[in-house]
This record gives sequence, C-alpha cells and structure tokens, in this order.
Amino acid sequence: MALPPTAGIRLKILRALHDLDEIHVEEGNYLRPDPHTVRFEFYEEKGERRARALLVIREPAPPGLGVLAGEAAYHLRGALDHLVYQLALLNVRNPSGTQFPLCLDERAYRTVPPGKKRSPRDSMLRGLREEHRAIIDEFQPYHDGERAKLNPLYVVGKFANADKHRTIQAAFGRPDQRKVVPWEDGIELDVRFPDLKPPINEGAELFNVRVVEGYPNVPMNYSIRFTVAYGTGRPDDVSHMYLVEAGERIHNLISEIEDRVPALKG
Repeated sequence: MALPPTAGIRLKILRALHDLDEIHVEEGNYLRPDPHTVRFEFYEEKGERRARALLVIREPAPPGLGVLAGEAAYHLRGALDHLVYQLALLNVRNPSGTQFPLCLDERAYRTVPPGKKRSPRDSMLRGLREEHRAIIDEFQPYHDGERAKLNPLYVVGKFANADKHRTIQAAFGRPDQRKVVPWEDGIELDVRFPDLKPPINEGAELFNVRVVEGYPNVPMNYSIRFTVAYGTGRPDDVSHMYLVEAGERIHNLISEIEDRVPALKG
C-alpha cells in the first residue's frame, strides 16, 4: 500500500515531538537541583540606600539542550517546506525552489522587487495552483498585525535558520517569575524589576529594593522561578513551550490543508 504524500511530513513532526519530549525531561533534570541563586549588592541612589539582587549561575545549561531545540525547529520548519513541495507536485513534475513563505508584510509579499521577475509569493510558491497559493496565504504571519514577529511559525523559522546557518542557539536559565513581598504588613519595599534582555548572564540584575531603616536585613521574602530558553532574544529567544505551540499549530495547519486538498491524502 502506497504511503500518502504527507507521510514524510508527519514523520518530521513526530521527530520534532520526540525531541521536544526529550527537551522537557532534560530541562527538568537541569532545573530540579536549583542551578541558580542570588547575591545582594548594596548601593546609593540619590541619597537612598538600596539593594540589588544579582544572578549567580551555579551550573550553566547543558549545551546539548540547544542541539535538541535546533533539531526540533529544523524538523518543524522542514515540515512546512515539504508541504509546499507536495502541493507543487500536484501541478508540475519537477518543482524547484519551493518553500513555505513566512512573511511579515503582505505588500512586500506580493510586490515584485526591483530587478526581480517574481514577487516573494510567486517565487516561493512556484508551481502551485492559485487556489493552493491562496490557502498558504491564509497562514502568513502578517495576519497577526503588530504581533507578526511573535507568530510561532515565524519564530520557529527564524530559530531554525539561525541554528542552521550561524551557531547552536545556546540554552540559558530565564527568570520566568519574580516575586518580592515584605515580611509583614505596613512595610513599603519599593521593588523595581529591570527589563531582562536575553541571554541572562552571570551578574544580571533580577530586582532591586529600597533598604528599610531599622532592619539588619531587607525585610522581604522573594522567589524566582526559572525556565530554560534558547537563543539571544525574540524572535530567536524560544522556550520549550513555544516550540510545542508551534508544533501543534503546524500539525493542525497540515490537517486542515489535507482536508481542503484531498489529493494530499493519496
């Protein structure tokens, strides 16, 4: 029995899911012993004494996590490209140069650049029937407007390209939740949380707080929850859950297109 045209695409998604499961386990193994702690540094600001909490990395994230994240992103991005190739095969014998476009601007997507013969849309979707091109158009990141760069498909595409052409996207601990509360009611701490730009390195300031006179230590309780992230900053700063969300979206996208293009089911 012949396999359906999308069988290879499903295998790539399954491989990505296998990598994501392994990432989930390895991240837990890394975070469970609490590889991060905090040290405090006191300073003066406009005549006021304050304390800043600085990150101490007891154990850096294993480099292998970045390899697994890159492999998952590669297979997810590849599944999209394979889908476009299969759509082109329905219309031409030997498709060439096809890929799944991930565009932020619709006008640029459809406009022929100076010195070019085709728009990015027509170039990447070469060989596809117009009705199939229109389906691909529906899934473009530009539909998300100002949040287009946070579209999971776009983020995974950027991440996969960086991993393939530049370097392994290193894993690092990212403070996912920072909470500081006073010991008791009536104490005003004046807590400030700096905007952290990834990657989060040794010595990064996690928060700072006003020193309360009359107390030997700052009268506070604090907690910081860490997750693992990859890359250097969005759209390249990617978490495990972001890759999972992208995988789910790609799976659903392919299922929807199979339903709308029955020939893909063989």
